[in-house]
Amino acid sequence: MNRTTKYLVIGLVVLCLAYPGFAWLIGLQVEASMLKREQQALGQYPGAITLVSRQYHRGVYGATEELTYGVGIAALRALAPLAPAADAATLRVTIHNTIHHGPLPQFRTLGLATVSSQVELPAALSAKLRALLGGEPVIRIRSRLGWFGALTTAIASPAYEGRLADGVQISWRGLEASGTSNASLTASSLQGTLVSLNVKSAKLQTELDGLQIRADLKRVLEGLSTGPFSLKIATVKWQSLPSSSRGLLQGLSIGGSGTVAGDYYKSAADFSADVIQTPDFSVTHAAYSVSAEHLHAPTLAAMIKDARASRADPSSASPLPPQAALENLKKNGIELLLHEPVLNISHIGFVMPEGELRLSATASAPGLTQEDLDGPRFQAALMQHLNVGADVRIDAALATRLLANNGRKDALAAQMQTLEQQGYIKRDGAALTAHLTFVAGKISVNGHPYPPIPARGP
Repeated sequence: MNRTTKYLVIGLVVLCLAYPGFAWLIGLQVEASMLKREQQALGQYPGAITLVSRQYHRGVYGATEELTYGVGIAALRALAPLAPAADAATLRVTIHNTIHHGPLPQFRTLGLATVSSQVELPAALSAKLRALLGGEPVIRIRSRLGWFGALTTAIASPAYEGRLADGVQISWRGLEASGTSNASLTASSLQGTLVSLNVKSAKLQTELDGLQIRADLKRVLEGLSTGPFSLKIATVKWQSLPSSSRGLLQGLSIGGSGTVAGDYYKSAADFSADVIQTPDFSVTHAAYSVSAEHLHAPTLAAMIKDARASRADPSSASPLPPQAALENLKKNGIELLLHEPVLNISHIGFVMPEGELRLSATASAPGLTQEDLDGPRFQAALMQHLNVGADVRIDAALATRLLANNGRKDALAAQMQTLEQQGYIKRDGAALTAHLTFVAGKISVNGHPYPPIPARGP
């Protein structure tokens, strides 16, 4: 045996002897990391869920963990219309985690640990699901805890088909999701796909294809997140049985995002659909884009924090504590107004065979002071500072189509003609347009005061 081989053999022997010690030490770190993550997760949603019990049994190469969660005071309030409080209060969900310690968990990967999770529902609820779905779907949850505390989780369910007790058939295929979060839970990402979901009963058949969810979020302040979120569905079809009444939704996209610039936060939401068809109408290019801008981020974060605290307060028996909500609104809502937020509707519109409708608007209240908002003249002061601008454009043929089923269509058509003669409606080719403003408590349409000023006699 040459010297190199001898050193290699000695090194392998030392490594084999030292590995159990490494694994045991890593097990200590894994237990501390898991406990910290669980506490942070509960802290993000105070009052929503409670940790009833936690049992952790650690060995040299692995551990088992059993977590039992109950319904918190805030969730009890939300569930009150759906279930008796006594039933919800006794609801328990248990998560069983099987943990394998690193540095080479089961010699399959590098990392602190791998975790295999199993969710156990209450026996009565589980029995109802089995009866409802004709057997519970198989859902696999596997996670990997990285060296610096980041957690990567994968959730998958193979193709599933079941028949409900009343004969309704349900099936899906290709359900997969994955997510990551850093050690402090301040950054997380999520992506999920569902290839198809079909539900068929004696009265209705629905098909959903191409569901995708994406999110990449970062927490910047208490309750505030930045980053994009999107949900997309390729196609949704539905048909009433035994009739031939059908509906179709294609190219649905729902998105949102949050951004921070200095001390100000912007929240934006978007919706679009390529096609919406029902037996009564057909719409294409339906969309809206709305954003709340120039929101004072520290104040908004304080408002969210106070709202969560009031919902989680066990001393309040009211489902929505009005006094706490009013105090929160008075303290933080007024402070938000003093920083001049802006509501921006950049686009609302759709297209029908008869033409297109487009609308955009902005609203703000610049120049408000604390004195304006204190006392009984709050509403009057707000109206004086409110600044609204809106633009509407609709093809004339589409306006006629939308009025067709209105019982007052003739009167409304005559009123629109009068408004056009007065300049409140303008024509741009085949379209009708109007520009509306509300400034200093006064309404103006296309530069004309509204309502019209009556003509003076001679």
